[in-house]
Amino acid sequence: AAGLGGAPQVVRLAWAAGHPGAWDWDVAALSAVVVVGTLRGKALLPRRAPPGLEVLVLVGLATGLSAAGFYAGGVVGAPPAGAGGARSLAVAPWDLPFRRLVDLCYGGSVAAPRDRAIATKGGRPRRSWAALAKSSVVFAAVDFLQSVSVCSAFEAENGHAWSPDRELAAQGVASVASGAFRGGPCGASLSRSMLARLTGATSRAAGFVHGVAAISLLPYAGALAATPKAALAAVVLAAVGPGVARPKGVLALRGSEAGVAWLTALASVVADPTTGFLAGLAAAAAVAALGGKNSKKAS
Repeated sequence: AAGLGGAPQVVRLAWAAGHPGAWDWDVAALSAVVVVGTLRGKALLPRRAPPGLEVLVLVGLATGLSAAGFYAGGVVGAPPAGAGGARSLAVAPWDLPFRRLVDLCYGGSVAAPRDRAIATKGGRPRRSWAALAKSSVVFAAVDFLQSVSVCSAFEAENGHAWSPDRELAAQGVASVASGAFRGGPCGASLSRSMLARLTGATSRAAGFVHGVAAISLLPYAGALAATPKAALAAVVLAAVGPGVARPKGVLALRGSEAGVAWLTALASVVADPTTGFLAGLAAAAAVAALGGKNSKKAS
């Protein structure tokens, strides 16, 4: 159903959980081993082993088994042709009229405008500016919400001071700089941050090292073609799963705050994160409005 993007996935997950006969047991077994190994494997390694070594060992073994033909599930596969050298735009963004950039945001072609992309009136885009402003603001808000979630989950937990204003400014500058070089908008990822902490990241240098390593290893990406997708998904599940299964921050809330939090979570799961974010804002505004009215009556 339209607007319920997450609901079919929840139904599929519930159906799969109740029908083990439909499982691919080699995929399920590999996933279980990687999850348990990621969570408990550190105890089996030498004390001086670097953090996250268990993840590399597990993924490496899974890749070896797949390459040897002992795994029939889905794999990462070879990089697409032109990866690393393909350009999404034939010209730089600043060389295009701004109205063309608006067109491109809705799937228009750089070479020639599409007739159906945006209806025009007198040579000016119709409804495109409002649609672009709406999608941009909502996307930026949801993206910023991820940054706040990461900061509240890690900086606050570790006793580090952080500023929402600083995070918003940094994210905006980074997105502008990325767009100038034909990149996508920048933002934080709670799942990637949890995975980074699981593998021993403790400072902002982790992001720089990750970027340099990704660029340096790009020519050797083909070596990961046989890596099982289930192994990678299991690593992410091991990093994120405990926090999802028992969200300490949400469980610590009481009263109307807990209601807003659980409503936001439910809407995000059933629909999508953007809808969940908007539902949470609406619920918080309603609670605040009702609270103000009640306080006035009490006074």
